[in-house]
Amino acid sequence: QILPYLFSYVFMVFIIQTASGIISESCISMIGLGPYDSVSLGTILNDAMRNEALSDGAWWAFMPATVLISMIVFAFYVINTSMEDPTKCYPSGPFTSSPALLLTKEKGARRAG
Repeated sequence: QILPYLFSYVFMVFIIQTASGIISESCISMIGLGPYDSVSLGTILNDAMRNEALSDGAWWAFMPATVLISMIVFAFYVINTSMEDPTKCYPSGPFTSSPALLLTKEKGARRAG
């Protein structure tokens, strides 16, 4: 009975921590504290910063990495918010009804009226 409730929170924490890890690694690598022998989005931003791409107006040096980081984190956020409702357990009983049942009742009332 507890597992459906815990699954929602565990999955949300996993997604939030993954997005935070991507942002943290990018920031650390961008300021030059990350590993130099690997290629990541943060090292791409670091190379653009070291070669003064911002002051030269070379937006193509930093824009793809920035857009990709933003898209990945936003995708994780969308997954997180979309998984929130289906994993909730709705109580059932004589005085409560499920959201699907409420929607069908509303559609039937609209057609009848």
